[in-house]
Amino acid sequence: MDAVVLAGGTGKRLLPLTKYTPKPFLRIAGKRLYRYSIDQLASVRSSIDRAVLITPPGVDGLANDLPEWMFSVEQVGDGIEGGIETGLKALEGGSQEIIVSFTGYLAWPVDIVRQTLDFYSVSGYQVVMSIAPVATGVETYGFVKMGVMGRVEELREEPEEEWLYGRGYVFAGVMIGDRRALMEIVKRGYIAGLNYLARNGLLGATIWGGEWAEIGYPWDILEVPNILFKSTPAMISPSAVIERTATITGRVYIGANAYIGDNVVIKGPAYIGRDSKIGDGTVIKPGSLIEDGALIGPNCVIESSVIMENAVVSALSHLEKSIVGEGAQIKALSILEAGEPKELPERLEGVARFMAKKPTLGAIIAPRAVLGPRAYHGYGEIVD
Repeated sequence: MDAVVLAGGTGKRLLPLTKYTPKPFLRIAGKRLYRYSIDQLASVRSSIDRAVLITPPGVDGLANDLPEWMFSVEQVGDGIEGGIETGLKALEGGSQEIIVSFTGYLAWPVDIVRQTLDFYSVSGYQVVMSIAPVATGVETYGFVKMGVMGRVEELREEPEEEWLYGRGYVFAGVMIGDRRALMEIVKRGYIAGLNYLARNGLLGATIWGGEWAEIGYPWDILEVPNILFKSTPAMISPSAVIERTATITGRVYIGANAYIGDNVVIKGPAYIGRDSKIGDGTVIKPGSLIEDGALIGPNCVIESSVIMENAVVSALSHLEKSIVGEGAQIKALSILEAGEPKELPERLEGVARFMAKKPTLGAIIAPRAVLGPRAYHGYGEIVD
Protein backbone atom coordinates (compact mmCIF):
# COMPACT_ATOMS: atom_id res chain seq x y z
CA MET A 1 0.00 0.00 0.00
CA ASP A 2 1.18 3.55 -0.80
CA ALA A 3 0.28 6.84 0.90
CA VAL A 4 -0.18 10.49 -0.10
CA VAL A 5 -0.15 13.45 2.30
CA LEU A 6 -1.93 16.40 0.71
CA ALA A 7 0.00 19.49 1.80
CA GLY A 8 -0.12 21.44 -1.46
CA GLY A 9 -2.53 24.20 -0.46
CA THR A 10 -1.51 27.70 0.55
CA GLY A 11 -4.33 28.15 3.07
CA LYS A 12 -6.28 31.15 1.76
CA ARG A 13 -8.99 30.59 4.38
CA LEU A 14 -6.34 30.97 7.09
CA LEU A 15 -5.27 34.44 5.98
CA PRO A 16 -3.66 36.57 7.30
CA LEU A 17 -1.74 33.86 9.21
CA THR A 18 -0.64 32.25 5.92
CA LYS A 19 0.48 35.54 4.36
CA TYR A 20 4.12 34.41 4.17
CA THR A 21 3.98 30.72 5.13
CA PRO A 22 1.72 28.14 3.42
CA LYS A 23 -0.76 26.48 5.75
CA PRO A 24 0.95 23.05 5.84
CA PHE A 25 4.19 24.69 7.02
CA LEU A 26 2.70 26.63 9.95
CA ARG A 27 3.98 25.34 13.27
CA ILE A 28 1.49 24.44 15.96
CA ALA A 29 3.01 23.18 19.23
CA GLY A 30 6.42 23.05 17.57
CA LYS A 31 5.44 20.87 14.59
CA ARG A 32 4.53 21.81 11.07
CA LEU A 33 0.93 20.90 10.32
CA TYR A 34 1.84 18.23 7.78
CA ARG A 35 3.84 16.39 10.46
CA TYR A 36 0.60 15.57 12.30
CA SER A 37 -0.61 13.75 9.17
CA ILE A 38 2.71 11.90 8.93
CA ASP A 39 2.38 10.86 12.59
CA GLN A 40 -1.02 9.38 11.80
CA LEU A 41 0.42 7.42 8.88
CA ALA A 42 3.23 6.15 11.11
CA SER A 43 0.63 4.12 13.04
CA VAL A 44 0.31 1.88 9.96
CA ARG A 45 3.93 2.14 8.84
CA SER A 46 4.24 -1.64 8.43
CA SER A 47 1.52 -1.53 5.77
CA ILE A 48 3.07 1.33 3.73
CA ASP A 49 5.55 0.65 0.94
CA ARG A 50 6.00 4.24 -0.25
CA ALA A 51 4.68 7.63 0.82
CA VAL A 52 4.79 11.06 -0.80
CA LEU A 53 4.21 14.54 0.62
CA ILE A 54 2.58 16.93 -1.88
CA THR A 55 3.88 20.48 -1.30
CA PRO A 56 2.83 23.85 -2.74
CA PRO A 57 4.78 24.95 -5.83
CA GLY A 58 8.04 26.68 -4.97
CA VAL A 59 8.35 25.50 -1.35
CA ASP A 60 9.43 21.88 -1.75
CA GLY A 61 12.81 22.58 -0.14
CA LEU A 62 11.11 23.52 3.13
CA ALA A 63 10.04 19.91 3.69
CA ASN A 64 13.40 18.97 5.18
CA ASP A 65 12.18 16.93 8.14
CA LEU A 66 10.57 13.95 6.44
CA PRO A 67 11.04 10.39 7.70
CA GLU A 68 13.22 8.12 5.60
CA TRP A 69 10.22 6.29 4.16
CA MET A 70 8.72 9.43 2.58
CA PHE A 71 9.70 11.78 -0.25
CA SER A 72 8.15 15.05 -1.48
CA VAL A 73 7.01 16.50 -4.80
CA GLU A 74 5.46 19.83 -5.72
CA GLN A 75 1.78 19.87 -6.62
CA VAL A 76 0.77 20.19 -10.26
CA GLY A 77 -2.78 21.37 -10.84
CA ASP A 78 -5.26 23.05 -8.53
CA GLY A 79 -7.20 21.98 -5.49
CA ILE A 80 -7.69 18.57 -3.94
CA GLU A 81 -7.98 17.01 -7.38
CA GLY A 82 -4.56 18.35 -8.40
CA GLY A 83 -3.00 17.09 -5.19
CA ILE A 84 -4.41 13.58 -5.54
CA GLU A 85 -3.40 13.36 -9.21
CA THR A 86 0.13 14.57 -8.40
CA GLY A 87 0.40 11.91 -5.71
CA LEU A 88 -0.87 9.12 -7.94
CA LYS A 89 1.61 10.05 -10.68
CA ALA A 90 4.48 10.22 -8.17
CA LEU A 91 3.60 6.69 -7.03
CA GLU A 92 3.06 5.16 -10.48
CA GLY A 93 4.06 1.53 -10.75
CA GLY A 94 3.36 0.91 -7.09
CA SER A 95 0.41 -0.33 -5.09
CA GLN A 96 -3.12 -0.08 -6.45
CA GLU A 97 -4.38 0.90 -2.99
CA ILE A 98 -3.64 4.39 -1.69
CA ILE A 99 -4.04 6.11 1.68
CA VAL A 100 -4.75 9.84 1.28
CA SER A 101 -4.23 12.05 4.35
CA PHE A 102 -5.33 15.69 4.29
CA THR A 103 -3.11 18.20 6.13
CA GLY A 104 -4.81 20.31 8.78
CA TYR A 105 -6.93 17.56 10.33
CA LEU A 106 -5.87 16.68 13.87
CA ALA A 107 -6.98 13.57 15.74
CA TRP A 108 -6.27 12.00 19.10
CA PRO A 109 -5.40 9.19 19.48
CA VAL A 110 -3.36 9.12 16.27
CA ASP A 111 -4.72 5.76 15.07
CA ILE A 112 -7.45 7.28 12.89
CA VAL A 113 -5.64 5.89 9.82
CA ARG A 114 -5.53 2.43 11.40
CA GLN A 115 -9.28 2.48 12.02
CA THR A 116 -10.00 3.62 8.46
CA LEU A 117 -7.67 0.98 7.00
CA ASP A 118 -9.23 -1.80 9.07
CA PHE A 119 -12.71 -0.89 7.79
CA TYR A 120 -11.49 -0.56 4.20
CA SER A 121 -9.93 -4.03 4.40
CA VAL A 122 -13.20 -5.76 5.30
CA SER A 123 -15.95 -3.56 3.87
CA GLY A 124 -15.61 -4.09 0.13
CA TYR A 125 -16.04 -0.39 -0.69
CA GLN A 126 -13.70 1.02 -3.33
CA VAL A 127 -13.15 4.14 -1.21
CA VAL A 128 -13.52 4.51 2.54
CA MET A 129 -13.31 7.84 4.35
CA SER A 130 -13.05 8.72 8.01
CA ILE A 131 -15.89 10.86 9.34
CA ALA A 132 -16.54 12.51 12.69
CA PRO A 133 -19.71 13.68 14.42
CA VAL A 134 -20.29 17.42 14.08
CA ALA A 135 -19.32 18.75 17.49
CA THR A 136 -19.66 22.53 17.37
CA GLY A 137 -21.56 23.32 14.21
CA VAL A 138 -18.62 25.23 12.71
CA GLU A 139 -17.39 22.60 10.28
CA THR A 140 -18.13 23.91 6.80
CA TYR A 141 -16.79 21.48 4.22
CA GLY A 142 -17.49 17.88 3.33
CA PHE A 143 -20.71 17.10 5.21
CA VAL A 144 -21.62 13.42 4.95
CA LYS A 145 -25.07 11.81 4.82
CA MET A 146 -24.91 8.20 6.00
CA GLY A 147 -26.93 5.12 5.21
CA VAL A 148 -26.67 1.60 6.66
CA MET A 149 -23.63 -0.66 6.84
CA GLY A 150 -21.26 2.28 6.65
CA ARG A 151 -22.50 3.39 3.23
CA VAL A 152 -22.18 7.05 2.30
CA GLU A 153 -25.30 8.33 0.55
CA GLU A 154 -24.20 11.89 -0.18
CA LEU A 155 -21.51 14.48 0.44
CA ARG A 156 -22.29 18.20 0.56
CA GLU A 157 -20.17 21.33 0.72
CA GLU A 158 -22.72 23.20 2.85
CA PRO A 159 -24.67 21.80 5.82
CA GLU A 160 -28.37 21.44 6.31
CA GLU A 161 -29.80 22.80 9.53
CA GLU A 162 -29.59 19.37 11.21
CA TRP A 163 -25.80 19.47 11.00
CA LEU A 164 -25.66 22.77 12.82
CA TYR A 165 -27.45 21.10 15.72
CA GLY A 166 -24.68 18.53 15.96
CA ARG A 167 -26.60 15.69 14.32
CA GLY A 168 -24.52 15.07 11.24
CA TYR A 169 -21.09 13.88 10.18
CA VAL A 170 -18.20 15.63 8.54
CA PHE A 171 -15.13 14.39 6.67
CA ALA A 172 -12.30 13.77 9.18
CA GLY A 173 -9.24 13.94 6.95
CA VAL A 174 -8.39 10.35 5.90
CA MET A 175 -9.43 8.54 2.71
CA ILE A 176 -8.36 5.12 1.41
CA GLY A 177 -9.16 3.74 -2.02
CA ASP A 178 -7.98 2.05 -5.16
CA ARG A 179 -6.37 4.04 -7.96
CA ARG A 180 -9.30 3.74 -10.35
CA ALA A 181 -11.79 5.15 -7.84
CA LEU A 182 -9.45 7.95 -6.79
CA MET A 183 -9.05 8.92 -10.44
CA GLU A 184 -12.83 9.38 -10.63
CA ILE A 185 -12.43 12.05 -7.95
CA VAL A 186 -9.65 13.66 -9.99
CA LYS A 187 -11.68 13.64 -13.23
CA ARG A 188 -15.06 14.68 -11.81
CA GLY A 189 -13.94 17.01 -9.01
CA TYR A 190 -13.77 16.29 -5.28
CA ILE A 191 -17.42 16.55 -4.24
CA ALA A 192 -18.84 15.43 -7.60
CA GLY A 193 -16.46 12.46 -7.74
CA LEU A 194 -17.30 11.30 -4.23
CA ASN A 195 -21.01 11.62 -4.94
CA TYR A 196 -20.57 9.57 -8.12
CA LEU A 197 -18.99 6.81 -6.02
CA ALA A 198 -21.72 7.17 -3.39
CA ARG A 199 -24.55 6.83 -5.95
CA ASN A 200 -22.96 3.62 -7.19
CA GLY A 201 -22.57 2.13 -3.72
CA LEU A 202 -18.77 2.35 -3.83
CA LEU A 203 -18.16 4.85 -1.00
CA GLY A 204 -18.11 3.88 2.66
CA ALA A 205 -17.19 5.62 5.90
CA THR A 206 -16.05 4.76 9.39
CA ILE A 207 -17.00 7.01 12.29
CA TRP A 208 -14.10 8.35 14.34
CA GLY A 209 -14.93 8.36 18.04
CA GLY A 210 -11.85 10.16 19.36
CA GLU A 211 -10.90 13.82 19.55
CA TRP A 212 -10.87 15.62 16.22
CA ALA A 213 -10.60 19.09 14.72
CA GLU A 214 -9.86 20.79 11.40
CA ILE A 215 -7.68 23.88 11.14
CA GLY A 216 -9.37 25.63 8.26
CA TYR A 217 -9.87 29.20 9.50
CA PRO A 218 -7.76 31.36 11.86
CA TRP A 219 -10.00 30.96 14.88
CA ASP A 220 -9.80 27.16 14.58
CA ILE A 221 -6.26 27.33 15.97
CA LEU A 222 -7.73 28.34 19.34
CA GLU A 223 -10.07 25.32 19.28
CA VAL A 224 -7.39 22.62 19.05
CA PRO A 225 -4.93 23.09 21.96
CA ASN A 226 -6.69 20.50 24.09
CA ILE A 227 -6.15 17.90 21.33
CA LEU A 228 -2.53 18.91 20.90
CA PHE A 229 -1.83 18.81 24.63
CA LYS A 230 -3.11 15.24 24.77
CA SER A 231 -0.55 14.22 22.17
CA THR A 232 2.27 16.37 23.58
CA PRO A 233 3.73 14.94 26.79
CA ALA A 234 4.44 17.12 29.78
CA MET A 235 8.17 17.71 29.72
CA ILE A 236 10.83 20.23 30.70
CA SER A 237 13.95 20.09 28.53
CA PRO A 238 17.21 19.67 30.43
CA SER A 239 18.58 22.67 28.52
CA ALA A 240 15.73 24.98 29.55
CA VAL A 241 16.62 27.63 32.14
CA ILE A 242 13.97 28.15 34.81
CA GLU A 243 14.59 30.67 37.56
CA ARG A 244 13.95 29.34 41.05
CA THR A 245 11.06 31.72 41.79
CA ALA A 246 9.03 30.56 38.76
CA THR A 247 5.91 28.46 39.38
CA ILE A 248 4.85 25.78 36.91
CA THR A 249 1.72 23.70 37.45
CA GLY A 250 -0.32 21.29 35.35
CA ARG A 251 0.55 19.72 32.02
CA VAL A 252 3.30 21.95 30.63
CA TYR A 253 5.83 21.35 27.85
CA ILE A 254 8.98 23.50 27.89
CA GLY A 255 11.33 23.08 24.93
CA ALA A 256 15.09 23.18 24.56
CA ASN A 257 16.92 26.38 25.51
CA ALA A 258 13.75 28.12 26.66
CA TYR A 259 14.15 30.71 29.41
CA ILE A 260 11.58 31.18 32.18
CA GLY A 261 12.23 34.29 34.28
CA ASP A 262 11.77 35.11 37.97
CA ASN A 263 8.23 35.01 39.37
CA VAL A 264 6.78 33.66 36.13
CA VAL A 265 3.59 31.63 36.59
CA ILE A 266 2.73 28.99 33.98
CA LYS A 267 -0.52 27.07 34.41
CA GLY A 268 -1.00 24.05 32.19
CA PRO A 269 -2.02 22.87 29.80
CA ALA A 270 0.52 25.07 28.04
CA TYR A 271 3.27 24.75 25.46
CA ILE A 272 6.50 26.78 25.65
CA GLY A 273 8.62 26.25 22.52
CA ARG A 274 12.36 25.94 22.15
CA ASP A 275 14.49 29.09 22.25
CA SER A 276 11.54 31.07 23.60
CA LYS A 277 11.82 33.53 26.48
CA ILE A 278 9.26 34.38 29.15
CA GLY A 279 10.11 37.59 31.02
CA ASP A 280 9.97 38.14 34.78
CA GLY A 281 6.53 38.23 36.38
CA THR A 282 4.60 37.08 33.32
CA VAL A 283 1.57 34.83 33.74
CA ILE A 284 0.82 32.14 31.13
CA LYS A 285 -2.71 30.83 31.64
CA PRO A 286 -4.14 27.44 30.51
CA GLY A 287 -4.67 26.77 26.82
CA SER A 288 -1.76 28.88 25.56
CA LEU A 289 0.87 28.00 22.96
CA ILE A 290 4.14 29.95 22.90
CA GLU A 291 5.89 28.78 19.75
CA ASP A 292 9.60 28.42 19.05
CA GLY A 293 11.67 31.58 19.31
CA ALA A 294 8.84 33.74 20.68
CA LEU A 295 9.73 36.43 23.23
CA ILE A 296 7.30 37.45 25.98
CA GLY A 297 8.34 40.51 27.95
CA PRO A 298 8.04 41.04 31.72
CA ASN A 299 4.73 41.31 33.55
CA CYS A 300 2.52 40.18 30.66
CA VAL A 301 -0.61 38.05 30.85
CA ILE A 302 -1.17 35.47 28.08
CA GLU A 303 -4.55 33.77 28.34
CA SER A 304 -5.77 31.00 25.99
CA SER A 305 -3.71 32.51 23.18
CA VAL A 306 -1.24 31.41 20.51
CA ILE A 307 2.01 33.31 20.00
CA MET A 308 3.54 32.00 16.80
CA GLU A 309 7.20 31.58 15.84
CA ASN A 310 9.59 34.47 16.56
CA ALA A 311 6.78 36.83 17.58
CA VAL A 312 7.45 39.42 20.30
CA VAL A 313 5.03 40.53 23.02
CA SER A 314 6.53 43.40 25.01
CA ALA A 315 6.22 44.32 28.68
CA LEU A 316 2.92 44.78 30.49
CA SER A 317 0.80 43.54 27.59
CA HIS A 318 -2.37 41.50 28.12
CA LEU A 319 -3.62 39.00 25.50
CA GLU A 320 -6.87 37.00 25.68
CA LYS A 321 -8.04 34.38 23.15
CA SER A 322 -5.81 35.88 20.48
CA ILE A 323 -3.33 34.72 17.84
CA VAL A 324 -0.13 36.64 17.12
CA GLY A 325 1.31 35.71 13.73
CA GLU A 326 4.90 34.72 12.95
CA GLY A 327 7.40 37.51 13.55
CA ALA A 328 4.77 40.04 14.66
CA GLN A 329 5.64 42.60 17.33
CA ILE A 330 3.26 43.68 20.06
CA LYS A 331 4.85 46.64 21.83
CA ALA A 332 4.54 47.54 25.53
CA LEU A 333 1.26 48.09 27.35
CA SER A 334 -0.86 46.67 24.53
CA ILE A 335 -4.15 44.85 25.07
CA LEU A 336 -5.83 42.20 22.91
CA GLU A 337 -9.13 41.81 24.72
CA ALA A 338 -11.66 39.01 24.31
CA GLY A 339 -15.34 39.80 24.05
CA GLU A 340 -18.46 39.24 21.98
CA PRO A 341 -17.73 40.43 18.43
CA LYS A 342 -19.98 43.11 16.98
CA GLU A 343 -19.61 41.37 13.63
CA LEU A 344 -18.84 37.67 13.73
CA PRO A 345 -16.38 36.08 11.32
CA GLU A 346 -18.36 34.18 8.68
CA ARG A 347 -16.93 30.91 9.99
CA LEU A 348 -18.68 31.38 13.35
CA GLU A 349 -22.05 32.84 12.37
CA GLY A 350 -23.72 29.42 12.44
CA VAL A 351 -22.48 28.76 15.96
CA ALA A 352 -24.04 31.92 17.36
CA ARG A 353 -27.27 31.42 15.44
CA PHE A 354 -27.95 27.86 16.55
CA MET A 355 -26.42 27.99 20.02
CA ALA A 356 -28.05 31.37 20.75
CA LYS A 357 -24.73 32.52 22.16
CA LYS A 358 -21.92 34.58 20.71
CA PRO A 359 -18.39 33.27 21.24
CA THR A 360 -15.83 35.48 22.96
CA LEU A 361 -12.83 36.24 20.78
CA GLY A 362 -9.73 38.38 21.01
CA ALA A 363 -7.73 39.47 17.96
CA ILE A 364 -5.72 37.90 15.16
CA ILE A 365 -2.51 39.77 14.35
CA ALA A 366 -0.95 39.22 10.92
CA PRO A 367 2.61 37.91 10.61
CA ARG A 368 5.29 40.63 10.81
CA ALA A 369 2.76 43.27 11.87
CA VAL A 370 3.93 45.88 14.39
CA LEU A 371 1.43 47.18 16.97
CA GLY A 372 1.69 49.68 19.76
CA PRO A 373 2.83 50.76 22.18
CA ARG A 374 -0.51 50.92 23.99
CA ALA A 375 -2.33 49.25 21.09
CA TYR A 376 -5.86 48.07 21.78
CA HIS A 377 -7.61 45.44 19.66
CA GLY A 378 -10.00 42.55 20.17
CA TYR A 379 -13.61 41.41 19.92
CA GLY A 380 -12.92 39.26 16.88
CA GLU A 381 -10.82 41.87 15.07
CA ILE A 382 -8.32 40.80 12.42
CA VAL A 383 -5.35 43.15 12.19
CA ASP A 384 -3.46 42.85 8.92
